[in-house]
Amino acid sequence: MQGFANAVAEHQEPKQVLGKLHQDAPNGASTLWITYETSPIQDSYVGCQVGANPSPNLEGCFASDGNIIVISDLNVSYGYSYNVTKDNINDRTIQGFSTKAENRMEDCDTGSCPMPHFQTFRNYYGKCKNPNGPDGRFPA
Repeated sequence: MQGFANAVAEHQEPKQVLGKLHQDAPNGASTLWITYETSPIQDSYVGCQVGANPSPNLEGCFASDGNIIVISDLNVSYGYSYNVTKDNINDRTIQGFSTKAENRMEDCDTGSCPMPHFQTFRNYYGKCKNPNGPDGRFPA
C-alpha cells in the first residue's frame, strides 16, 4: 500500500472517519500508520485528540475495532483492532515545529518558499542552529 493513500474507517456511531496512510505498508503488514484528516479551521482541526492529552477527545477517532478501506488498494476492506487511547499518538511537538521549520518553510518545493514569516526569522536570527550541536539544545 502506498503512503498517503486515502483511508476510511467507521467511528463508533457509525460514521466515517477519514485519514491517509502516513507511510508505505508492505503486503501483509500488521501495522498501518494513518494520519487523521485535518481541517484548516482551528476549532475543528482534528476530531481525534489523544496523544498526551489528559482529557482526550475520542469523538473523531477510528472505532476500537472495525474495517478500514484503503482507497488506492482497489477499495479492499481490512479488519483492524487497536487501543484508542494508547495507540493514537500525537506526532506534533513544539520541538518538531522548530527542527522542521527550515525544511518546511524555506527549502520546500511548493513554489511559495521561503515563506515570508520564516524569511523574517532568517533575516533576524541567521542560519538555523543544529539541534545536535555542542550544547544539544535547539532554540524553540
